[in-house]
Amino acid sequence: MISCQHRFRRHRGRNHQKGFFMKNLFKLFGIIALTAVIGFTMGCKADDDDGNNNSGGGGLSGTWRGNVGGLTATVTITSTGWIMAAPGFSDSGTYIMDGITARLRSTVYNLETGTAVLLDSNTISVTLNSNSIAPGTYTLYRQ
Repeated sequence: MISCQHRFRRHRGRNHQKGFFMKNLFKLFGIIALTAVIGFTMGCKADDDDGNNNSGGGGLSGTWRGNVGGLTATVTITSTGWIMAAPGFSDSGTYIMDGITARLRSTVYNLETGTAVLLDSNTISVTLNSNSIAPGTYTLYRQ
């Protein structure tokens, strides 16, 4: 009987060493990539908003007042939502920040109602669409 064991012997030598080197090289690249991701994440910093602590609103948080469609309206923006009140009208909702622009969505009417843009630390421009109290663009001032 002829033995076939010599065909199935595990070879130790160059092939094994190459595999060991490649495994360690991929581990090294993985560690470098993970370190880079952590470094970039820690290096990111939100823009300062000159003390107007508006973490959710990017400077928009606060109480704003102005003329909207001939009515004196008050808009209060928080880190989680907004409320608009005028004589005979009120609405509230949520917003999504897109740069310095907040896209306003009414939770009362379940429709997008417009946008609010921070012009400076004391002024915002609110553009209301046909789903709101009075379509148009209005300037409101911080109270």
